Amino acid sequence: MPVNLVELTLPETLTALLSKTFVGVGLSDITIPKNVTVMMDFPIGYNSKLTMRFEEGTEITTINILGGEWNGPAEIIIPPSVTAIADCAFYKGPLQTIIFEEGSQLESIGEMAFNGSPITEISLPASLKSIGESAFEASELTAITFAGTIEQWNAITKGTNWLGNEDVSKVTCSDGEVSLTD
Repeated sequence: MPVNLVELTLPETLTALLSKTFVGVGLSDITIPKNVTVMMDFPIGYNSKLTMRFEEGTEITTINILGGEWNGPAEIIIPPSVTAIADCAFYKGPLQTIIFEEGSQLESIGEMAFNGSPITEISLPASLKSIGESAFEASELTAITFAGTIEQWNAITKGTNWLGNEDVSKVTCSDGEVSLTD
């Protein structure tokens, strides 16, 4: 049975969020304590209006599958400690906004990570080294900004059909633009 919690304070001693921890809980905002180092797939269940953030000083390194078809966070603020976004992390979920905090160490975006999501724009950190196959396919993406240079962008390993979206024609880098239509 669904529960509508307005506010929930998670204990500082919490170290892991298990699968379906918050299934049916109507939270609109959640801050994950800094001691949480493991988040299993689907920790938030079927909550499509959630803003998810992490407490300062978190050491979590991977964002696993946070939703699934048509559920998951609508907004997420990714802490600097995250180095990987797992395969299918936001697959067909309601994600509209993703913010990488200053100092982001993100290195990889997994296969189909944002596939089918309604996200329209993304600003990727300069630390990015790989983008998996079909990562943005069938998304509503219209703009990509990359904090690094054109040379750094070109050095990123990109999987087959990584973009899969004709609405994006260029990547705006710190020193110019890269055409994606050539």
